[in-house]
Amino acid sequence: MNKKIITLILLFSVNSFAYVPTIESLLRNGGNKDVGSNTAVGVLNITRVTEDSKSELSENAPRKNAIKVLFGNEDTDRMRFIQLDYRDGIVSDSTMNKVHYQSALSLEKLGVFETNQVEAAVFYALMTSLLTNNSKLFMELFASIDQTIQSNKNLVNKEQQTLLMQYKNYLLKQAREDNQDELINPLKPESIEAKEKVREVMRSTYLVNDGIVKRVREKNKFYWDMNTPFVHARFDGETHRLKKFVLTTAQGKIEVDCYNYILFNGNLEFPEVIYFKDLSGQLYELQMSKIYLIKDAPGAFVKRLNNYKKILNGNPEKGSEIIKPAFLL
Repeated sequence: MNKKIITLILLFSVNSFAYVPTIESLLRNGGNKDVGSNTAVGVLNITRVTEDSKSELSENAPRKNAIKVLFGNEDTDRMRFIQLDYRDGIVSDSTMNKVHYQSALSLEKLGVFETNQVEAAVFYALMTSLLTNNSKLFMELFASIDQTIQSNKNLVNKEQQTLLMQYKNYLLKQAREDNQDELINPLKPESIEAKEKVREVMRSTYLVNDGIVKRVREKNKFYWDMNTPFVHARFDGETHRLKKFVLTTAQGKIEVDCYNYILFNGNLEFPEVIYFKDLSGQLYELQMSKIYLIKDAPGAFVKRLNNYKKILNGNPEKGSEIIKPAFLL
């Protein structure tokens, strides 16, 4: 029954000539599959880019940082998160410096709103989007800064949703009642006026276009652009991959540029290089050295967390201060 309803949506809505992707769907990085009940792992190298390669950095401002991030979805309604910090930009058990853990990943749980760390909000929303095919953190960010950006839930075509629910109830009654002659298919009413109304509703898109996302052409290349007073984002017109993201705040701009998406281990794609410019104008180069997917058994994520804590407790320099970019916890 649910397959019939999904098929109707695909036939009458997604393939409609008026179809425009929503910002929530664009920010899911559809090139990657859902994490499901598994864990997505990424080892990220962060390099501070200087305008003059000969300029000297103080000892308190290291040029390189490295972290490992793990997004576990053992409970599909609650994504877990681990971040491992390392000293000297070197990823190894002996240089592990700190373990961050959230049993339910959200910007609020990460504390970025409480500490006004908007750069961190953008960074962790970006990592979640690119690695896990999930735009939840981006939508949380938008809800806090720009009320014009609506989630898919708020863009649902109410008339079509009501009609499809009526059709679902019709199918349920049809399956359990012997006398089906009295049942009326809501998608096949008797009057001409009602038939035309159903046809009109089902031809419209299931998600209403809010006008924020538009198709643009530049140098013979098509893109999907999102523009509001606070947010600009550009996506590839065919693959929907994120190309650029700019958040404008009272303190300045945060800019993200993603280049050359590549495949890791044959199953997860990620930009080969990301440039992240913080509110101060400092530019960082982000590169993943490893990305992989772990097929988890129940309880495996917590066991992995406990193992990291055990390794950390054996390091004499654990918890020592590391100067990190403003966007890192």
